[in-house]
Amino acid sequence: MYYFRKNLSIRHLLLVKEFSIKYKEFVFKLIRYLLVRGLGVVLYAGIIVVLVEYLNINATVSSIISFVTLSLILYILSYTWVFNYEGSHTESFPKFIATELITLLLNTFIMYIVVDYYQQPYQYGIAATTLIIPVTNLILNFFWSFK
Repeated sequence: MYYFRKNLSIRHLLLVKEFSIKYKEFVFKLIRYLLVRGLGVVLYAGIIVVLVEYLNINATVSSIISFVTLSLILYILSYTWVFNYEGSHTESFPKFIATELITLLLNTFIMYIVVDYYQQPYQYGIAATTLIIPVTNLILNFFWSFK
């Protein structure tokens, strides 16, 4: 009986320790993700403002251009720093691109609805996409692209 309890508590301690390590790892990845995506949000909005205000390009089209431009930068930062992924690019890049395409479609849909359908200022579309897209991206990248 004592042996069983001793083994059970050692096993329990090992599980707690493993969970603690995984939790810390997730928190550090989340912080790095938020920093990279925060930079991405600033660049995303900045590119759209330049394209709309100075080049007179449609807000939805500007959103697509900005999104695609940032995707490559964000992939490199995600692969090397955020997730510190050790797998091959042939494994992670297609998944990342699929994730980006899913969120690009969602991004375009949101911008279209806000700007073209509801006739609201494009800044509202930027606000809506910056709230929804990073969360969607985090979930897909953390649990699929860089898993």
